[in-house]
Amino acid sequence: MTTHEGSITRHFRLGQPQAQAAQGGGRSGRLKKRIVENKKNEMQEYMERAAGLMQMYVPPTPALIQQAKDRGNMLLRPQPQGPIRVEFQNFVQPSICTARTVRSGSDPT
Repeated sequence: MTTHEGSITRHFRLGQPQAQAAQGGGRSGRLKKRIVENKKNEMQEYMERAAGLMQMYVPPTPALIQQAKDRGNMLLRPQPQGPIRVEFQNFVQPSICTARTVRSGSDPT
């Protein structure tokens, strides 16, 4: 580094930054690759669990519906236009509510 009249000038050798990047970049590149791979695996596992949970809700199995009814977690709410809203509280997991709208056989809509 040289100084001329209060200014600072830096001198670099050509090719030096590339050599350093090749040496140090490989290690951080491998680390980054491993982190990305771990995140991909975590996301894959999360999505598989979410898909499994969704399959319990859509469509709900008759056994889960009966279980909700037996536990008193099923509510029937008539709607103004004729259909009935069936709500299941604590359906698959605690604090989760799911609902379906059911039309009666005599309902013309």
